[in-house]
Amino acid sequence: MSCRSYKSWAYHVLEKFRSLNPDRRRYHYHGNRHNFAHKQYEKEWIERTGVKISAPVLTGNFGKGHLKEITKKAGLTMHQARIAVKGIYLTIAEKLGHHRAESSFAYIGMGPGRG
Repeated sequence: MSCRSYKSWAYHVLEKFRSLNPDRRRYHYHGNRHNFAHKQYEKEWIERTGVKISAPVLTGNFGKGHLKEITKKAGLTMHQARIAVKGIYLTIAEKLGHHRAESSFAYIGMGPGRG
């Protein structure tokens, strides 16, 4: 199946879903990518440190504030936290089909020192 055929089929399924679920008329596929990225962010932190840390976009705590939260919760230095965040952003970007850590900003929130 070509990409064009798949896309056509997927949107047909989406429209059928929306017509059968009036309360979900605003549902769209891209929201799944955001949810996936948020869950992956938490999962990566748990795997690396044993501590659940939520994505900045969910907490509203960005940049240095987010790094300070990580240092408190995970017991890392600011430098260690910054390196870990960069690695996690890149891992998630790759899982989403991108190859730059910055691609994760739209899903997770701006990286350290940017917000």
